[in-house]
Amino acid sequence: MKLFAGFDGGGTKTTCCLADETGRLLGLGRGGPLNYLFCGRETAAASLSDALSSAFADTGAEPCSLAGVFVSSAAILLGHGEAHKPFFAEHLPAERLDCDSDILPVWFGGAGEDPAIVVIAGTGSIAYGCGKDGFTRVGGWGPLLGDEGSGYDLGRRALQTAARMADGRIAENAAFLDAIQQHYGVNTPHELIWAVNGADSREKVAGCARTVFSLADSGDPTARELVAQSARELTLLIDTARKRAGGESWPVVLSGGLSAAMLPRLAHVGDVRLLSAAPAVSAAAIALHRAGLPQAAQRLLKEGAAQ
Repeated sequence: MKLFAGFDGGGTKTTCCLADETGRLLGLGRGGPLNYLFCGRETAAASLSDALSSAFADTGAEPCSLAGVFVSSAAILLGHGEAHKPFFAEHLPAERLDCDSDILPVWFGGAGEDPAIVVIAGTGSIAYGCGKDGFTRVGGWGPLLGDEGSGYDLGRRALQTAARMADGRIAENAAFLDAIQQHYGVNTPHELIWAVNGADSREKVAGCARTVFSLADSGDPTARELVAQSARELTLLIDTARKRAGGESWPVVLSGGLSAAMLPRLAHVGDVRLLSAAPAVSAAAIALHRAGLPQAAQRLLKEGAAQ
């Protein structure tokens, strides 16, 4: 029985899906960040190994060779996978290996090959208008130049707000400030400096977004405004991608760590849907599809959506 793998790698984690040639989902595994533009190639290589090893462990079988692999990574611009293949092929020996942007599995899993606006709202943020005539990119500028509406952006703005409150530059919201400190396990606001600096600082900042959403859902006014700003930024991404791609009526497929929390806050932009199967499952389905097994690919997507 031939085995196929799909990898979904972002700025915080990597997920691997193992499937057989019939499209049966065999196992899932996780590793660390894969966007080696930020985490470096050594860390990315370890993330691939950890995700694949844990996926095999989930199956209960010993690791073996793979017939096909598709790697989706936030480090790759859509349509520019060839330049990245040597790195992934070095660490993932397979009969066939393809790689591309993390946008591609979201589009394939959410809309097939039908035109759609694809938005990833995770550690970073990006939108693409995906149509038969090509792709239109909006956002994806990284944490220094953009990534508005992302987990990193939300966490950064929350930490900046906490710092301003601690200084007295804006009115203090004690519940908000205390929750941010509790998230990082510190006793004073100034300890936040050390809590978010050092190794994995981007992931540490993005991790704060979960706390902000929890506060917003409980009615905290500071958190609600921070989340509302994220929603406005993602709406701007969507509206701009639709306008530039000429797809005003195109549906929106939403993926990434913030997607479930953001979905109800984007209802006003029209047909917005979550990716039903995990991106790693969609990546494995692409590996099957490119191996000439389209029915197996569709079975895998259905199995992944049912989980």
